[in-house]
Amino acid sequence: MDIGTDSKLTLLLKTEAIARAKQYAAQRELSLSFLVETFFNQLTSDNQQAHHYSPIVESLAGIIPDTKEPDNAEFIKHLEEKYE
Repeated sequence: MDIGTDSKLTLLLKTEAIARAKQYAAQRELSLSFLVETFFNQLTSDNQQAHHYSPIVESLAGIIPDTKEPDNAEFIKHLEEKYE
């Protein structure tokens, strides 16, 4: 088989799983083939990183700003002790 060509694959899956996967793909404007191929590529990747994130997750990283306020309690305590 030539690595650069597309091939068909038949899978036996639960009907509910297929329906959920189709809905997931449609909501993200992706094909099931793309999702399965991405999963297989990640599953068999030689690149062993500490965290494995799908390309979809990678594309979302950083789009939500960090709104958590820093905890200044320790700094305030330091200032209070310094200026007593």
